[in-house]
Amino acid sequence: MLSETIVLNKERNVTLTTYIQPVDGEFTYINKRPAVIVIPGGGYQFCSDR
Repeated sequence: MLSETIVLNKERNVTLTTYIQPVDGEFTYINKRPAVIVIPGGGYQFCSDR
């Protein structure tokens, strides 16, 4: 797995870390791969009773 860290804002220490799965083995015909974006943080202002 390849990984790369890209600096988005040096003053605020904001980075983006990418992880790329290599294309090999029996799936060499697949050029496009799905992506997942994980954005940590946030919070709850309130919780629903449902």
